[in-house]
Amino acid sequence: MRWTGKLLFISLLCLQTHIAAAQSGRGALVETQIADEIVQPSTTTVQASIVAGRPHAVTATLAGRVMLEALKIGQTVKAGDIIARLDVSELDHQIALLTAQQNETANRLQEVAENIKFEAELTRIAEQQLQLLASKADRAAELVKRSAISQEASETAQSALLNAKQQAVSRAKSMAALGFSQSQLELSKARTDLQIARLKDERADAVLKSPVDGQIVSLFQQSQGFARQGDVIAAIRTVDDYEVEADIPSRYLRFLVQAGSISGRMSSGRPVDMSVRVILPEENQRTGTRPVRLVPNGALPRGLQSVGAQLEVAVPISEAKPSIVISQDAIVPVSGGHIAFVFDEGVAKRQVVRLGSPMGDNIVITSGIAAGERVIIRGNEGLNDGAPVREGKPPKRAIPSANDSDAVVEEAPEMATELADDAKTWKLVWQTRRGETEAEFILSSGASLYNGEPVAVTRDGDKIIFAGELVLPFGILTLDFNLQETADSLNGKVVLSGLPNGNTPELDVTGTVK
Repeated sequence: MRWTGKLLFISLLCLQTHIAAAQSGRGALVETQIADEIVQPSTTTVQASIVAGRPHAVTATLAGRVMLEALKIGQTVKAGDIIARLDVSELDHQIALLTAQQNETANRLQEVAENIKFEAELTRIAEQQLQLLASKADRAAELVKRSAISQEASETAQSALLNAKQQAVSRAKSMAALGFSQSQLELSKARTDLQIARLKDERADAVLKSPVDGQIVSLFQQSQGFARQGDVIAAIRTVDDYEVEADIPSRYLRFLVQAGSISGRMSSGRPVDMSVRVILPEENQRTGTRPVRLVPNGALPRGLQSVGAQLEVAVPISEAKPSIVISQDAIVPVSGGHIAFVFDEGVAKRQVVRLGSPMGDNIVITSGIAAGERVIIRGNEGLNDGAPVREGKPPKRAIPSANDSDAVVEEAPEMATELADDAKTWKLVWQTRRGETEAEFILSSGASLYNGEPVAVTRDGDKIIFAGELVLPFGILTLDFNLQETADSLNGKVVLSGLPNGNTPELDVTGTVK
C-alpha cells in the first residue's frame, strides 16, 4: 500500500511536470488536426489495371512513297509535329497540267469576249440597216398605191427588208452562241480552279502531322517505303485514352453507382481519385463480377500511363455510415499494430487505433479516436505517451547533404515535376528478407521521379542522394538512398526506416539503365 501510494504520487508529479513544461513552451513542437466524422460506406480493396482505348491514327492521304521523320516508338509528340512526308511529285505534275489548261481556257475566254464585241457591233449595224429597209419598203408600198412605181419595185424593197431581217436573226443567233461558249468556258475555268485547289490541299495534307499531344505507340515499318492511301503511318495515344478497369462483384454494383466515384492507390502509395464511366454488360459467371470502367478525376499520374499498370481501388460494399477520418501522417506503425497521438492540453496521449480503408491522404479509423479530438500529424516521430508538446509548424523533414553526411538541408517546399531532355531511367534492385525489391528511378537535371513521384535529389559529382517512400499494410517506410553513378550503373546503399520493430537496415542497391 505504501509503494502504491508512492508510485501514484510519482506519476502525478511527472504529469504535472509534463503539463508545466508544455505550458512554459518547452514541449516538442507539433502540428495538429481535428479528427473529422464523415458519412461514407465501408469498402473493400479490389485489384484494377490500366486499359487503353483506340489511339489516334495518322494515315496516308494518298498512295505513294512515305518518308518518316526521325521518330521512335514511345516518343512523345505535340499536336502539329510532323510525323512523315508523302511524295508529291505526281501532284505537282497534275497541278502544272491543270494550270496550263487554266491558262488556255483564259485565252479562249478572252477570244470569245472579243468576238462578242465584234458581233455586237455587227448586230447594231444590221439593226440600223433593217430600220432603213423597213422605211424604204413602207414608202414603196405607198407609191404603188398611187401608181408612182411598179409593183415589181415594191416587191424588191420587201425582199431587201426580209434579207435584212434574216441577217438580224443570224446576228442574234451568233451572239447567243458566243454567250453560251463564254458560259461554258467560265464553268470549265471554275472546274479547273476547284481541281487545282483540291490538289493543293492534298499537297498540303501530304505533310502528315500529329493531331494531338501524346505518345507514339506504333510506326510505319520502314523509314522510307510505299504506302497505299489510308495506310496507318503512326498511332498516337493521349493521356485521355487511358482508363481503369476493375472486375467488381455484382452484389456491390448498386453501392458503386450510389457513390459515383471511388479512390484508388498506386503501388507507390500515391492516391488516385476516379469516377465511374460505365459498367460493361458482361458478367463472369465463375467469379460473379462485371468489368467497370473508371476515369481519373484530373490528369492520370505518369506512373499509370501504361497498358496493364496495376493499382488498388476501394470499392464500397455497404450503405454510407459515419466514419472517423484522420490524416495518414498521424499514424505511427508499432509492433503489433498502429498508434496515434492525441493533443490534450499540451500533453501527447498515445492511442492504439485500428485502421480502415484509405481515402487519399487520409485514412478511416474504426476505433481509438473520437470525432473532434485533435490528433498530432507532424512532429509525432519519437513521441512518448504523456510527453509535453506545443502547437506550431515543425520544420520540414531534412534530407542528407552530399557534402557532409552529418549535415542536413531543408527539403524544398515545391519540387520540379517536368523531366529535362537528359532524363535517364534506372531500375533499382535490392534484397530484403522478404525477397527481391525493385523500383524505377528517373534522373534528370530538371526533375527526378521515384516510382512516378517527384523526389528531391542532392548531387555532388557522381554521388546521388535522395529519399523515397514505400507504403505497406503496416505503415509507410522511408528509404534513404546514397548511390554512386557511372556510365551504365547506379550502385550504393539504401537505409530503411519506419519498420515496426524500429530497425533501420542498410541494404546494397544495384541500378541498371532501363
